[in-house]
Order: sequence, then C-alpha cells, then structure tokens
Amino acid sequence: MATVSGGCLCRQVRYEATLPSAPTASYCHCRMCQQSMASPVGMFTGVPEGSFKWTAGTAKAYQSSTHCQRFFCPNCGSQLTFKDAGSREVDLAMVTLDDPAQITPDRHIYYESRIPWFETRDDLPRFDNAS
Repeated sequence: MATVSGGCLCRQVRYEATLPSAPTASYCHCRMCQQSMASPVGMFTGVPEGSFKWTAGTAKAYQSSTHCQRFFCPNCGSQLTFKDAGSREVDLAMVTLDDPAQITPDRHIYYESRIPWFETRDDLPRFDNAS
C-alpha cells in the first residue's frame, strides 16, 4: 500500500494518506461536484479514514448535503476532500495529489447528471448513481 500526499494550490493545507491495496477512482458527474470543483466532473479516490491525516494547516468544512462534508483551504479555496457520513473512507480530490498520475479513474458515477457538452472518450463503466 502506497502513501500519498497532497494539498491545496497555496500549499497552506497539506495531507497524507495510505492508498488501499486496490485503489479505485471515479469521475463524478453529480451537480454538487460540478459546482464545488468548478468543473464538469470531480475526480476522487477513496482512502481508509484511519490512514488519512492533515499534515499542515487547517482545512475548512462545508456541509454540502445532509450526509456529506467537503473540506477546502480557507486561503485559496481548493477543495481537497469530501467525507460521506455513512462511509469509513475519506475521498481525496485526485488533482490535489502531489502526483495525480499515480491513480487513474476506473468508472464514471452519477453519469445521468453529466453536462451534455462534456464527454470523455473512454470505455469505462458509467453508473447513474454511486455504484
């Protein structure tokens, strides 16, 4: 299992985590990810909650729904993670990893919410929910 690190644009808030032995990663097309990431998709990978730690600065939490908190840098605004209340994982925004190329998305989730003019050219499975 590999240890990864990452952080925000201004480098004020940093984190470390241990990837699971078989990491998964998703392109998320849900409207909340689109708006919070200012992008047609969010890209996230989950890590065990116990393996995640903030190593510098203090991220600010935003309750984006009844079950989900998104954590971001209070200085530059970069969204770093989100945490679903029913999960034992922390989801890392993949583009905030120091080496984002080390994990590749393997599915699309909330595909029914996609923006029609944005289409990826891949053969990955597409799910209308979080499958």
